[in-house]
Amino acid sequence: MARSTFISDGPDFDQFNPQLHRATRARYATILLRISGVMPPPRRSMLFVPATRPDRFSKAIATGTDIVIVDWEDAVAANLKAEARKSVGTFFSDPTERSLLRYLRINSPRLEEGLRDLEALFEMETLPDGIMIPKVESPEEVLWVSEILTPYRPNIELFPVVENARGVRALAEIALASNATTVIGFGAVDLVAETGSDLSWDALLYTRSQVVLAAAEAGVECMDTVYIDIGNEAGLKTEAKKARSVGFTGKAAIHPSQIATINFAFSPTKDEVDFAQKVVEATTDDFSGAVQVDGKMIDEPVIIAARRTLARAERISSAASK
Repeated sequence: MARSTFISDGPDFDQFNPQLHRATRARYATILLRISGVMPPPRRSMLFVPATRPDRFSKAIATGTDIVIVDWEDAVAANLKAEARKSVGTFFSDPTERSLLRYLRINSPRLEEGLRDLEALFEMETLPDGIMIPKVESPEEVLWVSEILTPYRPNIELFPVVENARGVRALAEIALASNATTVIGFGAVDLVAETGSDLSWDALLYTRSQVVLAAAEAGVECMDTVYIDIGNEAGLKTEAKKARSVGFTGKAAIHPSQIATINFAFSPTKDEVDFAQKVVEATTDDFSGAVQVDGKMIDEPVIIAARRTLARAERISSAASK
């Protein structure tokens, strides 16, 4: 996909400059937002709620998840799709006791139900904070949804998810397709059904790495796939820790009981925050070269990582205090 198809951030936006492009995206902008004092909510965890079960909306918020996703797709039977579109009510406009993001998962825009979903959005009094686009196979899908929605809601976030081989092959282009994208997701269950693989860490490590690299290039955050063994908290903890070490910034939950474990895994530890603070304090804006902190050699990439750690910790703290 040619870069000329990007949606411009303004008349002077240099869409051929990767550094400027990344600076407008969530993963990089977090540091700048911290300096400006405007902190976006964290995106460590997300929990799906069927749109046909509005009685569960408040329960989902109470779990402590960073993102509640009202689902018009997989969680809704085909004969209930029309009902689901009418069941959201005032959820996206109702005040909440804490800071969180409220997204909506539509059906694939390649399908008739997805087109009906997009049409229904224009009948809603309040749009969600973001739109999850499932089973994305090409950048054109993301760009199309963006061009439909952003003229009417410039700040709406897009969350494309890759779930099959075609989507994985187009990851980089999908992540870069629209400046409305703030996070990309990986859905492994459909992928392993297609490839004949399994859900083990080793089997999916290559694909996970591709998701992280695409997110890093685009400057957006990335959410790992669900862990389907609901009763295995130790297994979830291990997988979430590995996902964070690879570069994921959050993970999807398949059950409310998983939220606390996921939030903990994707939050900086006290030791990480303390070390990051030492790194920042030991360097200045005009710092050049290297310095030692706790016996470790510190240079510019480590400083950037330290600032990101502090910004992430502040995002979490800020959300918890609201």
